[in-house]
Amino acid sequence: MKATSLMRSASRLTGGHMRTRFTAFAAAHHAPHCIRAAAWQTSAFCQATSALEANRRYFSRAQTQQPSVRSGGRPQRAQRHSPRAQAAAGFPADAVDQQQQQAPSNLYYFATCHPGLEDAVMAELANPAVGVTNIRMGRSGVSFNGVDVGTGYRANLWLRSAIRVLQLLAVDQIDPEADPYQEIYRAARQAAPWEQLLPAGNTFKVQARANSCNFTSNLVCQGVRDGICDHMVDAGRPRPLKPEDTAAADLPLIVNCFQDRFLLYRNMSGDSLHRRGYRDAMHRASLNESAAAGILHMAGWPQTVAANPRATIADPMCGSGTFLIEAVLMARNVAPGLNRTYWPFQQWVDFDRRAWGEAVRSAKAATRPWEGRAVGCDVHEGALDLAWRDATAAGVTANLRLRAGNAAKWELSEVPDLTVVNPPWGQRLLDSGGMEQGEVSQDLVHAWQDLSVFLKGQCADSDVHVLDGSGDGARMTRQLRMKSDWHKNITIGGVDTRLLRYHVLPKLTAEQYVERGAKFERARRPRAQQ
Repeated sequence: MKATSLMRSASRLTGGHMRTRFTAFAAAHHAPHCIRAAAWQTSAFCQATSALEANRRYFSRAQTQQPSVRSGGRPQRAQRHSPRAQAAAGFPADAVDQQQQQAPSNLYYFATCHPGLEDAVMAELANPAVGVTNIRMGRSGVSFNGVDVGTGYRANLWLRSAIRVLQLLAVDQIDPEADPYQEIYRAARQAAPWEQLLPAGNTFKVQARANSCNFTSNLVCQGVRDGICDHMVDAGRPRPLKPEDTAAADLPLIVNCFQDRFLLYRNMSGDSLHRRGYRDAMHRASLNESAAAGILHMAGWPQTVAANPRATIADPMCGSGTFLIEAVLMARNVAPGLNRTYWPFQQWVDFDRRAWGEAVRSAKAATRPWEGRAVGCDVHEGALDLAWRDATAAGVTANLRLRAGNAAKWELSEVPDLTVVNPPWGQRLLDSGGMEQGEVSQDLVHAWQDLSVFLKGQCADSDVHVLDGSGDGARMTRQLRMKSDWHKNITIGGVDTRLLRYHVLPKLTAEQYVERGAKFERARRPRAQQ
């Protein structure tokens, strides 16, 4: 039986409410087509039925009238509140109808991230301080459950490698044989009690993605906006306002349509989580904070600090110091969201001030001292000035040491426990027209060669992680004259990069050099002379 037929059959058996909340969510994010089909055939019906029965225990009465559709136009207005939508919204008792005062104990979230950093986000969600359950890896993100809205608050405070934390409001099924606009309109209109989510004077904004669909993201945005506005009018409320061009919406919404599935989220984070609050200006070639934190996770920096509280991390081409600042914040267990001053969920009607205050107090109490060092070097003094200013705002200057100069001439007092570096890619020269595609700047080649000198001279018998975004195969990494033993593909800002790990060989003594030279000479001699 096809997934769509199964959904319709289960819908009839369960009273017309077959909008499985998380089976569709998991299928949309976690599995290829054949696995998705198998998952729907084996578990969708059972999971959906149990979820609906749980909802019925919490909600004694639901309005289930289907909106009628006028031929060739927008569906007629008819108010409908989906029980699963109200359950997912997690409203407090004073914000819902008296017959629907209790909400299910599980809320569903999705933390987005740069493709390739899902493992890092999973590791961060496993932190007991966040307190989540049922962590599942997806594509460009990780889904998880929480027992209350405090889970979402803690996730926003603690996630370093994620971009946004989204709270799932509703999952619906789009009939591929019907008008896509009308289906999206219907799904959005009944997704949640919008008159509760959008008090008078509040604004909302819709962002949408449509993948493997026969309609565009613009149509999704239009259908969702119309459905929400008509719901508000039917409820006797004024139409929601549009946010000003430079203002943030009170209720930012994100819609993801994948094939015939419709997923609607509240964006709890608003702006990207890489905006920590300590940086007011970025160097043109600097790495964003979320990507840097994820790379540090992949490089094993948390494990290094746990094994050696006095560990040293080095970045020989540190630029504005993103790796180093994030490394110190991680070592000191500083929640990255503590410095942010604005969160959209603080304006929501179901904002739990007590839970938020407890999350902030717990995060501040978890900060610890650190006796290690983060050392960096760069040839651009202007970038180092930005790094020091940002480090001062982040409060990490006590653990930071910066030096202006060429990496090849940088000498360290001891071998660092970990080296992470983001060498120049040359992408800015391509973008500005200074280079043609396929052309390599000699300055770029020399920079990588200088990096090779530093690594072999100062990082003997240690691990080094290098981020390569040059996009020219191994042309730049060949300048290191080393062989990587591991790599990970990461997409950052639309650029495909590779994180490569090298183990630098230990330095040879004078006797070892002589022995190696003799062995080389013997290998060169013809067999007859040996």
